[in-house]
Amino acid sequence: MRLGLVFSVVWMLVVSAVAGYELVNPKFGGSSSVFAYTAIPVGTKWNGEGDPWGHNWENDPSIKKVTVIRTKKLLAYLFIPVFGGWLFAVGLIFAVRWVRAGFNHPQG
Repeated sequence: MRLGLVFSVVWMLVVSAVAGYELVNPKFGGSSSVFAYTAIPVGTKWNGEGDPWGHNWENDPSIKKVTVIRTKKLLAYLFIPVFGGWLFAVGLIFAVRWVRAGFNHPQG
């Protein structure tokens, strides 16, 4: 039980540390980041010349960018493995006790 608690806390600390690192150093777009990315706010107007698809949005300092946390993904990474690990551990303990009780049952 204590080992499970330690693993759960360590897992949550590691995931939180990775999310914090990505929050401090976000990548533009977000295809390579897991929890945080830099995006252009919805409603940003194109005031430049020419084609907006050919513009280098990432390196344009005149365009305001925001850092966005992927909350659902962060919560999933935090809690689903912990919950699954606890279910697996409890199920394994139940299965081992059940099998052991079957061997110790007197045959009549």
